[in-house]
Amino acid sequence: MLLDGGRLHALRQKLLMRGRAGDWGLVLLGLWLVSQLNPVILLFGNGDLHTMLELPTPLHYSADRFAKIEGIAVCAHTLAIALIAGRITPSAPHRAAFAMIMLGLIIKTAALLLLMQGAQGLAWATPGSLSGLFAGVVLWLIVARTPAFLRQALAALALLFATVLVNLTPDNPYLINTQHIWTAGAFLNFNGLTRLTSSLWPFLALPWLFLLRPQHE
Repeated sequence: MLLDGGRLHALRQKLLMRGRAGDWGLVLLGLWLVSQLNPVILLFGNGDLHTMLELPTPLHYSADRFAKIEGIAVCAHTLAIALIAGRITPSAPHRAAFAMIMLGLIIKTAALLLLMQGAQGLAWATPGSLSGLFAGVVLWLIVARTPAFLRQALAALALLFATVLVNLTPDNPYLINTQHIWTAGAFLNFNGLTRLTSSLWPFLALPWLFLLRPQHE
């Protein structure tokens, strides 16, 4: 009786939002962590459709432009996942948000170490991603104590904004070269699975945010 009246059920009732909204939210968090296993996407950079559909990017690459867009996108994604994690776990929103951000960084680092054939675990820690991560955490701390309906709206807006930016981000020659190195190995199917999860995740999370009622606590 672990899932129905047992210890796991009691823990789920204590920590997570009740009902199907909480169940779907937990699935979303799990899929988000899976998406971070792809080492060639931007930090937390889910929702990239132009690469999956092989569409040209509207902006040409330059190091300065890429760093600025990367920083803003990471900031928005960090704010969105922190608010979503906190919303799913109303009994401990701050701990849940912090845990999701840390787990995402750990998984991204581990994926780079294990799959890129070298000591590149911190390759995600570019100036743009670090500044965006810091700004996202600061924004989350500012809005974390606002009413639930406002946090939901902010999470949806941040996720929409971040997804648009990811699709506007110019192709980075370094990431393209890294992808060629990785897909030449034995992880083609794994690459496809994690990239598909990453590309579709925002479009699964947004309906959940739009349909979730504030009284789901």
